[in-house]
Amino acid sequence: MPHSFKRFLFLVLVGVAAWVEGYYLGPFGFSWVVSALVITVVLAIGWMRTYWSG
Repeated sequence: MPHSFKRFLFLVLVGVAAWVEGYYLGPFGFSWVVSALVITVVLAIGWMRTYWSG
């Protein structure tokens, strides 16, 4: 699978995860959404540093 396609799928997945977090955690308050997004960003950065080659 080409690297560009993997990168595209990864970015789509992170975007969907962010939308789901905002949609389902929104009723609990802004702090829940921000906390979940920060965790998602930290995990995404860790994945990118490990697997984002090329």
